[in-house]
Amino acid sequence: MNRDIKSYVHSIVKQTDCTKEDYDDLFEELFGHVTMIRDEYVDEGYSLEEATDKAMKRFGQEAIIGNELQQSMFPYRRELLYVLGLAGFLLTVGMYVSMLLTEQVALHIELIAGMISHSFILFFAMNTIFRVNRRRWLNTALIIQLAVFSIQLSPASHFFYLGQLYFLIGLIGLILLTIFLLYRTALSSTSVKPKYTKVVHAVNITTGLIIIPYCIYVGLIGWGMGGEVAIFWMMQYFSILWLFFYVAQINLLRKFPRIVLSSLSMSVLLLPYTLFAFLIPSDWGFWFLRLF
Repeated sequence: MNRDIKSYVHSIVKQTDCTKEDYDDLFEELFGHVTMIRDEYVDEGYSLEEATDKAMKRFGQEAIIGNELQQSMFPYRRELLYVLGLAGFLLTVGMYVSMLLTEQVALHIELIAGMISHSFILFFAMNTIFRVNRRRWLNTALIIQLAVFSIQLSPASHFFYLGQLYFLIGLIGLILLTIFLLYRTALSSTSVKPKYTKVVHAVNITTGLIIIPYCIYVGLIGWGMGGEVAIFWMMQYFSILWLFFYVAQINLLRKFPRIVLSSLSMSVLLLPYTLFAFLIPSDWGFWFLRLF
């Protein structure tokens, strides 16, 4: 085995949902522990390379140790992900079968999108082997999950009007659970330093939770009422613009904190424009689109 302790410890810490500051603190602590074990083997007469290999084997497998650390930082997170993924599967399949039997309509898009997004969630619940950046990819999977639930709102509402309440109630419950996990993953930190990061995450996640479902839902309604598919993709312009602001603000926050905090007003103003774009005269609306 030709690995150094730093890369080994990095692989462990990447399994957690740490912020950059918490990541550095946890890395230093674990690095010190593994280094002490290595030094013990060196004192026993092993070479530096042999001592390093033995220290890493004694400390444990990266993915397993990282998963245990994550569980201690966020108890029951894995169980909640299991509930979200499995319940999402049941809801998706249930709506597909019910719609097929009662209306003879096959919800292919909802079924395929649901199977993919729920599989991602279950992957993060079950994964103790593959080394991934959990925080980043879990946030991405949860956002995708919310987008899929937005697509499923239309058939769930249809069943609601038919008197079948359980689909819509179940979907709302899963949406609330996804929102909780998203906030908990994005805003969790034991450090005081990233307070501005929390503000950026909180503002963008809150606006995104409204913009993304709204754009998908309205786009699907416009498409389903005889419009062209272009109507759906035009509505996703607002979601893309929101994502651009979010990513840019997070990446620029450390170098330009004042500018980023000032730009949050644009993220907030994007929300009312998205919701009331149809009430604005067309010339104004298209001018706004060309501006960006």
